[in-house]
Amino acid sequence: MEENNVKLTRREKYIEKFKRKVIAINKDNDIKYRGPLNVNALRIIAWILIALGVVGMLIPIGAKANDPTMMQWQNARLDLIFSTLSGFSVPCFLLATFGIIYQNNKGYKQMLIGYGMGVIGICFAFFAFYLRYVVCTIQLLDQNSYWEALTETNHNFSMLLGKKIEFNIFVDLFLYALFIAFLLYSDPSWSKKKLIMFRLCAFIPVIYTCVGFGLRLYQFFGEEYVHVFLIPFIPTKTPLTFLVFALIVLFMKRRQMRYMKYGGTEEGYQEYLQTRANSLYFSKAAFVAFVVSGIVDIIIALACTTMLLSIFNGYEQIDVIVYSFLEYTDVGQCISYIFFAPLVLLYSCNRIHKESKLDIYIPLAGIVLIILIVVEFMYQGAVMWFQNMKGAFN
Repeated sequence: MEENNVKLTRREKYIEKFKRKVIAINKDNDIKYRGPLNVNALRIIAWILIALGVVGMLIPIGAKANDPTMMQWQNARLDLIFSTLSGFSVPCFLLATFGIIYQNNKGYKQMLIGYGMGVIGICFAFFAFYLRYVVCTIQLLDQNSYWEALTETNHNFSMLLGKKIEFNIFVDLFLYALFIAFLLYSDPSWSKKKLIMFRLCAFIPVIYTCVGFGLRLYQFFGEEYVHVFLIPFIPTKTPLTFLVFALIVLFMKRRQMRYMKYGGTEEGYQEYLQTRANSLYFSKAAFVAFVVSGIVDIIIALACTTMLLSIFNGYEQIDVIVYSFLEYTDVGQCISYIFFAPLVLLYSCNRIHKESKLDIYIPLAGIVLIILIVVEFMYQGAVMWFQNMKGAFN
């Protein structure tokens, strides 16, 4: 009777709740709900969003070339809509990355190699296009040597691209995957000192992201432009976006530590990771992280706008300055994550896909889709150029 009348403290109540809702859960007493979206569904969505982003990037170029279709699309602000939607591709890829980890404890190597190859592939394509076509075109126009043309082009190419220069999203994905690996991966044979040193390496992708954002600020405020050879290595997302995924990773790490602290075992935790309850628990945590990041970004965007209005008070084009700052630095980018958050609740991070070949087919199809979009854009540009030339001769 006395034991039943003992009042539990708040901490004891929390521990009992954690044991009941996490430690006690296994495949036999798992919940019924499972989100309909799996890893491959998010990958497909991500590649479609990237393709839309490419279209959004090409619309202003076509509009400047007086393409009537591109001008209509730009007037309808489709370039802004597609660019905003393409920003959801990184969250889709990262949520899929968590799924890879849950499905395969060796998924760290798989995702690092995949995203690393993406970084190398885009850098190779960029430098091949730049050195072969851009520099050679300048060489032919100015009748200079190749090295003179290269020096001149290096100085002007960033200016031709504009101040918003970052485009390689695989840099972000590789940094996020590296951060996840440094915090979550472990080897039983490692000593405690080696494990601590490995965990401290998580600051490397954090510092890289902050330096990349610093270069973007320098690109906006500075009189000089970032060197063209650095462009493919600059992250496309702000440190706040990195913070969103850092919070999700830290949530996973903290939950694992509590699981072991409150009487769980390593085998039990690995079994729990494969349950639907864990998937829903993860989705709720990610949902909160996205919503909070959107609210925080609203506050940051308002603060930056207020600061710029006070600094440039009296300028005739102050509205252009504020808009350009928000656009080129991507401050306010995470606000759209508030609308992305509901999709997270439909995602099941441990919903296993049976066809492993899709891991190859999906990115291959995405790359082919992007190439077809660029080729079609170039074809339409060539047709319009020939029509203009024909009209000039007539």
